[in-house]
Amino acid sequence: MKVRAIKKGYYGGVLREPGKNTEVFDVKDGETASWFAPIQKQEQEAKTSEKESRQKN
Repeated sequence: MKVRAIKKGYYGGVLREPGKNTEVFDVKDGETASWFAPIQKQEQEAKTSEKESRQKN
């Protein structure tokens, strides 16, 4: 599954950090950590936030 770092963390012996050029990396399906988030989940949350912002205006 593809994920993006949202905080500093290690995976596969590599330090991953959030930032402007945050790379996307693969983890085993179903694996979770507090410092990365699945790409699909992040995109869905962003769309939901945009929709809520438009409804408030």
